[in-house]
Amino acid sequence: MKACLDLDVIVLGGGIGLATGYLTRVNQAIKTRPAAFQVPVVAAKGDYDACLLGAAFQFRE
Repeated sequence: MKACLDLDVIVLGGGIGLATGYLTRVNQAIKTRPAAFQVPVVAAKGDYDACLLGAAFQFRE
């Protein structure tokens, strides 16, 4: 994704993204790639409600 979209960070949420140990495993796998393809992956700050918070923000605008 880094090579195609030039991302600065990937934010994961939901049941899979916030599963215990998942982000650690994802970040470890990313570290095995060349530096040009490495992008940090972090947990959504809204926990399991991140998508609802994003939708609410869009309607507020």
